[in-house]
Amino acid sequence: MLAQPSSVASHFVLCQVYDPRRVAAVVLQEQLQSTGMTGMSAVVVLLDTSSLAFQKVAFSAESGDLSKISSLTLDNLPEDSVGRSEELPNDYVWASAMRVMSTRGVCSVYAWRAHRLLTLDMEADPDEDEEDG
Repeated sequence: MLAQPSSVASHFVLCQVYDPRRVAAVVLQEQLQSTGMTGMSAVVVLLDTSSLAFQKVAFSAESGDLSKISSLTLDNLPEDSVGRSEELPNDYVWASAMRVMSTRGVCSVYAWRAHRLLTLDMEADPDEDEEDG
C-alpha cells in the first residue's frame, strides 16, 4: 500500500473491517481532466483508526440535519495512518463487492458490470514494489 496524501475529493463506496484497528475501503477519487470535466478513479485505502476519537451523535435521518456530524478528510489524518493502492483499472469505479482477510493479508474487489475480481496484497511494502519495477 502506498502512503501518500491525496488533494482530491474522495468518496467511500465500500468498506470492511480489516482487523481490530484498521478498515479497508474502496474509495473513488475525483480527477479534474484537461477538458474541465471531472472523472473518477478507484483506489483501495487501508485506514488505521486506532488513533481516532469517536463520539456518539444524536442524529435523526428524517430531519436531514447533518450539522452535528463532523466530517474528516483523509488529508487531515496522519500520513502513516492512510495507505493507498495504485489506481485500480477503470472497471473498478463500479466495484460492487469487497472482501478482506487480514489473516492472509489480502483484499478482493469485485466489479460486477465487468465480471472481474482483483485481489490486492494489503501487507506489501511499497519500497519492494518500486524495486521490482
